[in-house]
Amino acid sequence: MTEALAWQSSRLTERELGWMKSWPDGIDDAELGLRFRHGTPLSAADYTNSVQSARDSFQGWPGRLCFVGHTHLPAAYATLTTGNDFVKFQSLSEIPRYPVPPAVRAILNPGSVGQPRDGDPRAAYGVFDTDRQLFEVRRVAYDFAETQRAILDAGLPPTLAERLAQGR
Repeated sequence: MTEALAWQSSRLTERELGWMKSWPDGIDDAELGLRFRHGTPLSAADYTNSVQSARDSFQGWPGRLCFVGHTHLPAAYATLTTGNDFVKFQSLSEIPRYPVPPAVRAILNPGSVGQPRDGDPRAAYGVFDTDRQLFEVRRVAYDFAETQRAILDAGLPPTLAERLAQGR
């Protein structure tokens, strides 16, 4: 367990930890055909961090749209609904909009509210317009210096604080 995770866990009661352990690995919205998972459409722990990992997910998951995080990198991975072999990657750091064509299956990552890793220290989140089938990554500035102080005051590793200013 990392030092930060141990620190976080030490502040939770057994009841809170038990409640968190009861959470599902993700959420499916059958009406809209959306899946929400932390790592991949198939796993909370694995990463969608390459064309190959996306290809593996597309091959094991029949759905159309999945929203993930875990890598903290805004990105889209897409394949045609008729096959899973060709997977296209698009970073959403510079161009934060991704229109999802009707014949495409996609894994979409909005980045991270905390610990961004794409060189932009602002918090990132995603908005998906179901009518227009448009995914947009939005950024919000926050006082990361205050967060850095809180990290250091908690006795956590200085590297956790330092990386916030760099978005790494």
